[in-house]
Amino acid sequence: MLNCKLMVLFLLSLSFLCGCVSLHKKNMATQVDATGNKVTNEKASHWNKETTNGLVISGEVNAYKSSKYFGYIDFVFENKSQEWLVIKKVALNFGNKNVNDKVKFVSGLPLEVYMEAVQEKLKMDAENEKTAAAVLAGVAAGMTYADKSRSTLPISAALLGGAISLSVDSFNKNREQIDGTKIFPKNHLFNEEFIIPPGMFRKKWVVLNTRDHEEIGEIKEIKLTYWLTNGNEETVNLSINDYSSWQSNRE
Repeated sequence: MLNCKLMVLFLLSLSFLCGCVSLHKKNMATQVDATGNKVTNEKASHWNKETTNGLVISGEVNAYKSSKYFGYIDFVFENKSQEWLVIKKVALNFGNKNVNDKVKFVSGLPLEVYMEAVQEKLKMDAENEKTAAAVLAGVAAGMTYADKSRSTLPISAALLGGAISLSVDSFNKNREQIDGTKIFPKNHLFNEEFIIPPGMFRKKWVVLNTRDHEEIGEIKEIKLTYWLTNGNEETVNLSINDYSSWQSNRE
């Protein structure tokens, strides 16, 4: 009898844990128009942040993969519509030219080196028993980009001196001339256009390199604009308030 009760408790606990798994990240994005005002549509509500085209977007800073000068941001794009949605291009903006000039997108060999360093940090944290979640955040999930051999990356010396040092504004202006598949790994926000099947979702990420934090202040919001192959364009605002070491004196 006791064994039966224990089994029931175990199953209930398991179902509770499974039910706690959430698709979306901590911060939900809100659709805005060209002037920055919130877009209202019949689908959206206080709890449902669905855009006009049927997308629900969320994101947050991954504290385990971030550091003082690097912010690793995870995104989720969920397609609530019955249509196949294809996002052909994405642009990020921080709403201030000075900030856009100070924030750079990490790509190519430097991104690979950074991801390798993150992997080592996660292993060290796990070994020091600082946090068991570090294993789940990176090591167990696998850092596929860091596993790649550098010899397989088609990166020229000119590219290393070019695209990897582009600020947000410069990158956005030269987006059409940059082949994301050559300097960004799979599932990176800028790797290539991506398809979201009806009722399904895709996960993306990006690494931001920031500097002169006292001058630009803390980045708390990202404006994300994307273009779909159906000819539509949408912009959402995403809050990125976090408690990681990024942009702070915490190590």
